[in-house]
Amino acid sequence: MEQKTRLVRDKDGREVVSSTTVYLEPGPHADPGSIVTVHTGKPAERTAKLITTEYMQHPQVGEYLAWRLE
Repeated sequence: MEQKTRLVRDKDGREVVSSTTVYLEPGPHADPGSIVTVHTGKPAERTAKLITTEYMQHPQVGEYLAWRLE
């Protein structure tokens, strides 16, 4: 997980601000607009709306998903 503010495009192509990126192994599925809980069970636990999901590949780590959250 990365706490970093960046501009991303939502499913309709609008620029929106993402404050968190969650990196996952391929498999979990959630649609844009879904509510995601991060830091579950910890004092920093919070919910955020999923902006977009990206499928990515890296030569050293293989395939992964990047979920961009509000």
